[in-house]
Order: sequence, then structure tokens, then C-alpha cells
Amino acid sequence: MDILATIISHMDWFLDHAVWREDSPLGGLWGSMLDLRTGLPPEGERNASVSKRCYRWIESPRGSNLYWDGPLVTACFAVSQRTGDPRYSQAAGRYVSRYFDVAASPGGLLWWGNHYYVSRETGGAVFFAGESPPQPVDDRHASAPLHETRPLPVPWKLLHSLEPERTIRALRAHVGHLVDGPEPGCFNRHADGKRSHAFLEAGGLLALSQA
Repeated sequence: MDILATIISHMDWFLDHAVWREDSPLGGLWGSMLDLRTGLPPEGERNASVSKRCYRWIESPRGSNLYWDGPLVTACFAVSQRTGDPRYSQAAGRYVSRYFDVAASPGGLLWWGNHYYVSRETGGAVFFAGESPPQPVDDRHASAPLHETRPLPVPWKLLHSLEPERTIRALRAHVGHLVDGPEPGCFNRHADGKRSHAFLEAGGLLALSQA
């Protein structure tokens, strides 16, 4: 089997169905979930007989989430470089720029990670915590306190090549994960100034991002 041909076939189908139309307010973003039978976002609630892939709303239903799509965006650039076909990198670059337009918090951090995504229904970023349904971001989320960059590392170099100024702003705001305390170097997987979730992988990704 030609692995590259299989990857290209997958990407062709995905981009034909996942990219939101340019004449919509969120045009250029990618849908986070598709029904493989119809090529459309799943309608309604999941049938009770079908198990969930994720708990809570981490799957970003009827929305778009660049955090989870980072590996696919990176793959699109790699395929364009390998094949000379610019369609994949162009679609991925458009996605990144539109996501920065819609999901950059006033504090500089992107509304990024498990707790944030862009909702097609509300036309903007939403958040969720615990078992509460997603809600539009509000003043409480101006600094993106639920921002996190784990378990997937952020493709900072790729983002910087597309959106240098806004990426640098996000990187500088990223130190909000550091927490003042009696010992230097305290951190949290969230950017809320607390010390409640000092996951080791989160600290490692924080250090990698700032390196």
C-alpha cells in the first residue's frame, strides 16, 4: 500500500467536508467532528447505544478546536512540501489565521486546550468546566484561566511562521502558568494563578514552549 497516497486520499476527503464555507462568519475553520457516512457534523445528541469517545465536551461537538487539530495541520504542511501541491498548506494556514481571529483572548493567550473551543452554534469561543454544558466566554475568561497545553504540545514554530506577532504575544502570556510561591518554578496546567494541577507533563511543556 502506498502510504502517501492513502494520506492524501484522507486529506482530500477531510478538506472537502471539514472546512467551513468562506461565506460563513467562521469560514476557513475546520469542523472537529464529522459523520463519515454523510460528511456532515453529527446531528443531535449521541445515541445512547453508542459509547462516547471523550468525557464531558472535550470532543468539541459542533465546533472547531485547533488544539486537537495541531498534528493534522502540521501534516498538511508536510504533505504540501512532499508533493508540491499547495492546497493542503493553504487550507491549514487559513485555519490557523482564522482561529487566531476568533479564539485569542484579550490577555494574549488563545482559548486553547481541553476546556475551550469555537462553537459553530454561538459563532465564537466557548468554555466548559466539570459537567456543565459549554457557555460563551465572558469577562471571567479574559485571561483564559482554563488555558492548557497538554497533553498535545503546541506547534509554536509553525504558528509563528503564519502569525508571528500573535504567536509571540501568546507565548509571552503563556508564563501565566507559572505560580508565585515559596519555591521558584511552581506551575499549573491551567493559567489561573493557582497551584491545584501541577502535572509534570504540563511543566515540561511549559519549559519546552519557553525554550
